[in-house]
Amino acid sequence: MKLSTASFVSACTICALAGLLAWQRTAVAHARTMSRAAGDDSLVIDALRRAAAPLAVKDGVLQGRAAQVLDSAMTTAQFVLVGESHGFVEPPAFTAALFDLARPHGFRHLAVETGMLAGRAVDSLAREHDAPRAFRTFYATYPFSIAFYYWREEQEMVTRAVAGTRARDNVIWGFDQELMFSPEWHFATLSQQARTPAARRFASELATRARSSFDAVVREHNPTKGFLLSASDVTFDSVQRNIVPATGNDGVERLTQLRASRAIYLDFMAGRGFQSNVARSALMKRNFASSYQRAQAAGERTPKVMFKVGVDHAMNGRTITNVQDLGALTHELAAMNGMQALSILLVIGHGAQNAWLPFVGDTAALHRRFNAASDPAGELTMLGATTLLSAAEPMSGWTLFDLRPVRALLAGRKLGSVSEQMQRVLYAYDMVVIIPEGHASTLTTGDGTHDGTH
Repeated sequence: MKLSTASFVSACTICALAGLLAWQRTAVAHARTMSRAAGDDSLVIDALRRAAAPLAVKDGVLQGRAAQVLDSAMTTAQFVLVGESHGFVEPPAFTAALFDLARPHGFRHLAVETGMLAGRAVDSLAREHDAPRAFRTFYATYPFSIAFYYWREEQEMVTRAVAGTRARDNVIWGFDQELMFSPEWHFATLSQQARTPAARRFASELATRARSSFDAVVREHNPTKGFLLSASDVTFDSVQRNIVPATGNDGVERLTQLRASRAIYLDFMAGRGFQSNVARSALMKRNFASSYQRAQAAGERTPKVMFKVGVDHAMNGRTITNVQDLGALTHELAAMNGMQALSILLVIGHGAQNAWLPFVGDTAALHRRFNAASDPAGELTMLGATTLLSAAEPMSGWTLFDLRPVRALLAGRKLGSVSEQMQRVLYAYDMVVIIPEGHASTLTTGDGTHDGTH
């Protein structure tokens, strides 16, 4: 089964192939229902403008009246979810500055949309004396094994978060599936840990196979050639028998995560998109719970966590892919603990986005032109919320809209006839930040073809 390059390069560069394709298909469905669910959002626009505040990030610090709004919201928050479009410079810059703002309120952890084991590696790499070199060396050795941290701005964000928190470990949490290109790294790690020569050789052989599979992905522009999608159940059963006993708990954990990740990818490739998304969401919740409980075991009664995730995962309630995701979980958990969760939607108006992946042959994807108002697979189209751009038109620079007072007006039936899509946004997010222009993330290492100097 070979998928076209265009299928992967339209919306955003994300770690889950299934998630990307599901979003694209959902966008088409949303576009078809827009006219049937239309309403008059003029009163919403007026209410949004009354709830607007200017925001800026200057020298890495949040400034403007919106910074005060955000700081005030942190006093009662246990979780903050930043819902982003991947592949832009601005979301990691905003998140790093917001994490600094949240730290005095007790936030110690930054949860990011990558694998749980990958998150631990990112935490470790960010602690290196020369973190940029450490990231470059890692990706030169294991190309594209960890989602997103081949981008310079993401590296800078986690490095800053780790340095500011000053904890010995466990600042960066990964909670997603392991990336489809990660097996070489996992097997090489298990080979280094193996306590028997036979296990060491087998793990090393699998790492070599995984690299050959990755090379085929790049050469043929076909992600299905990757080890995680092409290896058989027999291969993973052999890992269980021949490697895990010689690698202990780490072997158990890596195989568990790889099997779960593989099942998520395979479900989608077989046309079971909904099941894939449900399984992915369940894995995210389990992995988050594992890190949360680890923090509790270390003495944090109610760990405070900031998330940087795709737009969908930050939604409170049913998401675009029709699952109850991290947004719903964290809002409920915070309420149980007598606190709140805060979901913030970041909207890039237009600009350039990095949508390049190893199997994308066209280097123009490094700087894909993007316009939120017209992109058929953009987040605003999927949300049906271009009204937000209309509300921001008179504003200059970044603008924060506090949706909480607007939501209260909606609940009180004081906003007239509001489109179904806009109602959903008002209930799914607590704040929206409109960023007029976005810039493409900087690729610091790739598959040997690009060196990030674009």
